[in-house]
Amino acid sequence: MRMLDDITTSRVGLSMTTYVPTRESICHWRGTAPFCSPECGAGEVLCGKSRCGDGKCCTTGEKYYCCFKSCS
Repeated sequence: MRMLDDITTSRVGLSMTTYVPTRESICHWRGTAPFCSPECGAGEVLCGKSRCGDGKCCTTGEKYYCCFKSCS
């Protein structure tokens, strides 16, 4: 059983250390409920819109899903 625990632990550690997000791969929702009037930041592009986005819904306006450089 000890061997299985070591294998599982090393796999988790490996997957966490091999992926390093780049600025280009980061996307996030902008806008704060209940009154949303977001803008994408410098270097970001608008990739989506939603009244609720990542959780709490906007009473006015909508949230923007912004990504650095591209939506892909």
